[in-house]
Amino acid sequence: MKNKKFKISGRLILNLLVAALCVWMIFYFLYSEQGLYDLITSSQQINLWWIAAALLSYCTSVFADVLVIHLYIHDEYKQFKIRHSARTVLLGLFWSGITPSSTGGQPMQVYYMSKHKVDVGYSSSRLLNRFLVYQITMTVMTVIAVILKFSYFQEHMDTPILSTLVTIGFISQTFITLVFVFLAFSKNLTAKATRGIASLLCKIRLIKDKDRLEKSLETQLAKFHSGNRMIFSKPKLVIMAVVLTVIQLIAMFLVPYCIYRSFGLNQASPFDMVCSQAFVTLISGMIPIPGASGAAEFSFTVLFALFFTPATIKSATLIWRIITYYLSILVGAPFAYMTKTTTRNKRLDDLIAGEDSFDNLDSDDDETDREENKEEKSFTKE
Repeated sequence: MKNKKFKISGRLILNLLVAALCVWMIFYFLYSEQGLYDLITSSQQINLWWIAAALLSYCTSVFADVLVIHLYIHDEYKQFKIRHSARTVLLGLFWSGITPSSTGGQPMQVYYMSKHKVDVGYSSSRLLNRFLVYQITMTVMTVIAVILKFSYFQEHMDTPILSTLVTIGFISQTFITLVFVFLAFSKNLTAKATRGIASLLCKIRLIKDKDRLEKSLETQLAKFHSGNRMIFSKPKLVIMAVVLTVIQLIAMFLVPYCIYRSFGLNQASPFDMVCSQAFVTLISGMIPIPGASGAAEFSFTVLFALFFTPATIKSATLIWRIITYYLSILVGAPFAYMTKTTTRNKRLDDLIAGEDSFDNLDSDDDETDREENKEEKSFTKE
């Protein structure tokens, strides 16, 4: 048996660099001067109830996302339970957190839902609908923040670079939203994009049969556009998704305020801190590395230095990052086995090939259902 040669890929190098950066930043914010360790060992007390409120706020944000996914999928597939929606969101958080520009989240969510016999075209259209609702809501909220508070931050911070980053982030986010709107509703544009992707995959030799790929993508795109028309024919569903997304974003943006109060500070208003977090999100979204590592910490430290004291800003940054990023990866990691590497690549290729491949997933579905039933029975006995 021949030993497989270990290859060092660009992806491996990027992951190692990001991991090293994350470890360095954790140690920096923990052990550097006026870091979290100094704060803990000092006489200043941290109010753990406010830290719990920050955790609850973030959990509320995640749960709102779960409800949106459940509304979209359960509307057509009644066998898709709330626990499946929760696992879908946790998988999305995990894979988005460890892949550049959060590109790994949605494919893994589609794959997981396909194991529960949710059509790929349907789930893809629903996830894009969900992304559009999120992006549009986020864009509206950032417009409000820019109109009401951008001049305030410019006056109180001598950082033209940060103002430039916020502006670029706002423009890029708006552009991305418009692109996805066109993709969602323009068949011609989507068809051209599909042919371009198929040609690119063939040129770099990831796909051999270009015609087969184009045919299968056309089939899925037909379902995709059909799903888009269907979802917007149900205005109540869209309104509920928008309301839940607003709750999701506000809950996520309130995490820094709860951390702020945990240090005994109370001068800043919640609205100012929500706007600050919106700007942090804008800047972080431009950085195409897992978790926007480095950019997220930098922008948070600079923007929230207006509210936190020099002795607490490093600690606040680390606590915020643990709650909103590292905790998501830690909680989502146990569910990664549902998309384990040994079978994932073949399954995803089969799903692209066409509807017949769903038959190959029946055994996985039966096994998954049996495992879930065992878990529920053992829980009931306890």
